[in-house]
Amino acid sequence: MTFIDPDSPGGEPEITPPDTPGPDINPGETPAEVPPSQPEQDDNDSRPYGGR
Repeated sequence: MTFIDPDSPGGEPEITPPDTPGPDINPGETPAEVPPSQPEQDDNDSRPYGGR
């Protein structure tokens, strides 16, 4: 799928994810939001959107 040209609509989205995760999955934002989100969802099954 990486062989797809960036001009293609399917190639762009696939090549974008790997580049976006860098700043999006920061080691300070993800871990801080992930840990509290998982435990809350497990404890509060009523508000799955609240944990996120």
